[in-house]
Amino acid sequence: LVIEGVLVARGSEVARIRFTSVPGAEFVPDLKGLPPGPPRWKGIHFKNSRQDDNAITYADIEYAQSADGSVGVLESNAEINHVSFKGTHYRMVYATNASILVHNSDFPDMFAENEDPAALGLDNISEHIKATGRTPAGGRFIIQGNRFGLNKGHNDVIDVDSNRVTQGPIVQILDNVFTGSGDELLDLGGDVYVAGNLFRGVAKDDSTSDRGYANAISTGDAGANTTIVVTRNLFVDVDHAINLKASAATIFEYNTVVDIHPDFLDRFGNPSVASAINLYVDEPGATRGLGAYAGQNVFWNVPRVFGNADLPSGQTSALQFENNLLPAELALTSLGERAATVLDLGTGNVVEQARFVDAALVDYHAAPGSAAVAPDLPMSWGIDAENRIWITDEPAERTASNAASLTVGGPGMFAYRYRVNGGEWTDAIPIGNGFDRNGTVRTAKIEFLGLPEGSYYVDVQGRDFAGVWQTDVTRSRTWTVESGYSQLLINEVLADNQTTSRSNGGHPDMVELYNAGQTPINLRGLQLSDTRNQPNKFVFTDNVILPGGGYVVVQSANGLSPAANQFDFALDNDGEGVYLFSPAGVMIDSVEFGSQVPDKSVGRVGTSRKWALTEPTFGSANQAARLGDPAWLSINEWLAAAPGQPDFVELYNADTLPVAIGGFYISDAGDGTPQRQQIKPLSYVAPRGFLAFEANASNREATRLEFGLNHRHETLRLSDAQLQEIDTVVYVGQVPGISQGRLPDGGLLLSSFSQPTPGWVNGVAVPGDLDGDGLVDIIDVDLLCQRIRSADAPDDRTDLNRDRQLDRDDMRYLVEVVLGTTVGDSNLDGVFDSRDLILIFQAGQYEDAVAGNSTWATGDWNCDGEFGTADLVAAFQVGAYRA
Repeated sequence: LVIEGVLVARGSEVARIRFTSVPGAEFVPDLKGLPPGPPRWKGIHFKNSRQDDNAITYADIEYAQSADGSVGVLESNAEINHVSFKGTHYRMVYATNASILVHNSDFPDMFAENEDPAALGLDNISEHIKATGRTPAGGRFIIQGNRFGLNKGHNDVIDVDSNRVTQGPIVQILDNVFTGSGDELLDLGGDVYVAGNLFRGVAKDDSTSDRGYANAISTGDAGANTTIVVTRNLFVDVDHAINLKASAATIFEYNTVVDIHPDFLDRFGNPSVASAINLYVDEPGATRGLGAYAGQNVFWNVPRVFGNADLPSGQTSALQFENNLLPAELALTSLGERAATVLDLGTGNVVEQARFVDAALVDYHAAPGSAAVAPDLPMSWGIDAENRIWITDEPAERTASNAASLTVGGPGMFAYRYRVNGGEWTDAIPIGNGFDRNGTVRTAKIEFLGLPEGSYYVDVQGRDFAGVWQTDVTRSRTWTVESGYSQLLINEVLADNQTTSRSNGGHPDMVELYNAGQTPINLRGLQLSDTRNQPNKFVFTDNVILPGGGYVVVQSANGLSPAANQFDFALDNDGEGVYLFSPAGVMIDSVEFGSQVPDKSVGRVGTSRKWALTEPTFGSANQAARLGDPAWLSINEWLAAAPGQPDFVELYNADTLPVAIGGFYISDAGDGTPQRQQIKPLSYVAPRGFLAFEANASNREATRLEFGLNHRHETLRLSDAQLQEIDTVVYVGQVPGISQGRLPDGGLLLSSFSQPTPGWVNGVAVPGDLDGDGLVDIIDVDLLCQRIRSADAPDDRTDLNRDRQLDRDDMRYLVEVVLGTTVGDSNLDGVFDSRDLILIFQAGQYEDAVAGNSTWATGDWNCDGEFGTADLVAAFQVGAYRA
């Protein structure tokens, strides 16, 4: 069927059009080597038809077999929408110099499992889509939202050529699902935009004699020095994500790459060097890729990021690697012949394990707490990125400054325009200039100076690599310029300092004040307290001038006489408040918090200066801490009606990050009231940590259980702030004095405990009691050091800091947190002083060359079994020695 005029074949979802062979016809021979089948026809071919109305939609095309395609678009325009194909071993869509839109269509497997393309003579002719030439001006070449079945042999799934981005419409391959290939899923020439696709199942098909690599994407087949922009795609189970040749480059950003195959030899003995981005293939006539920019990607189970860099010998690949998430083993891989790793190619990279929603179920979206969705990112990394431009760095909601410097960028975005307060749009402004071997730029600045007083917001639209503007707008946060604005704020509070900072022989509580305006503030006479009704617990007695944008830090005196900027009260890590008062006792600012996490602060973050969990950054800008997934919380232990002991309900956080529980609900929900008790704002459970709510805890308001437990029958429930259930436990028949809970912590099985352990590991009665005598003493310190030296696996008794490792940090936790003293305190009397030095030197084991004979009491303070200079250095570096 040759169309030289117009063909409009529009079916519907319930009334599809069927183009097929003659029904009931006798089977006839197929291609050589294939079994007989229904008679084939040559398909639907548009020829020299530049009609925009040409369309085949909601149609099934069967047994149309031609080298020019089941559908051919030859020097023509056409739309192919919701079309399925069947019964061909040749190209399903073929185009030359075409304007074409192929979307929402289903392309089946090209070959049956027992069919060999090489044996059938069907290599290089059996692509699902093949296109040559260039898209005409004003046209389009878009392949979007389709599903592509498997291909085999030396056949690509899609083999297309494109214009250069400066010369006309380029090919766009968007939002498709590719299920597998033994060669390449995409074989591209020219500049191409590849976004939002799923690529999987690419493994070299050894039935072909081709020496080249198998790749999800290959480049460089239509001229040199082209650029492929690859963004928001998921690559799973492939030999390579992209292969670069003919001086092609890639901007590879906001992708997730999982399970790149390891190195291997093909059946001819040719090596395949596994990588996400390959830059050279050692084969006859090979050309190298120019380089790659990789940013905001997530890599997992990948042997190396860049393969065959700096080849052939003497060449230098232009590589840039910024703001990616990768595991430690990948970060350590070498880079060509350079004495460098990928971490030397850029900044902002995060080295840690990826946290996926469920890798076993192939859900590679980032789970809560992943660095890919960290709270300080303007947009998530990897496949969680949105198809839009982002905007960040707005001023605070209220500011005295009349200047602003906003930053814009985004996946695949190469230009933008903006407007202020709904005004006129600017002209298009470029973001960088594409791939630049001297440094690719992927963000731009919007600068304002001399803004009059008033409120402002900025709308931004991005334009992608293919020249398509985003359809909606990205709006900044609103800020207000007030020339006289001045405000002193409580900006950061640390109430559980275990290792963050040490002074005066201990780890002080810390409070930071911040001048949010531009006018200097004299702090003299201002008051700070941990209670509302006693403002003057701490008073600034000197003239302390805090400049605009400046910080001042005050801290607890740890039981000593307070010096300047030291207060003599202590903050409760189970929850309380900090209050700032004027000299007249009028409250200026305050914060109230619940249970805190060791060595994490709470602070104001973002333009709204909202309170959140933060990394301690006293004296500088606050940094929000990453939070774990509430789904890892469980009701872990409970005690009901025990004589002389308060009822309690304990929560356990199995996540390796802190979990925020402020605003959550805990309840004996059997009476239908899951909102029985709401947990105080700014409350957290530590990583692999515990939090007990005890009845009648009058001095612990934030963790007081506001109801009693029935020892006969009870339903305990933990709900989030929207009353969605997180965990529920039903129990009956509790024995007085015996608690019940999960064993192991957070597990499914329940057990009873003769010695309840609220706030600690179930079944371990006393934290740090390694010998089981009910005491924590010097014997336990020595036992722990022995276990550390023996490189034993951590367990619930020895992993005291709950980090799933057994090392010296556990020893320091035992000494500093459990025993409440410091390294150097050899007699464990709570003080490191001259008596400890006399004790250890009298023992006579200092550098005595007797292996492993020293203990804590004789000077081994770093758990290596020896008493030497390293122990003294470790003790005095802490700064806790009291003369």
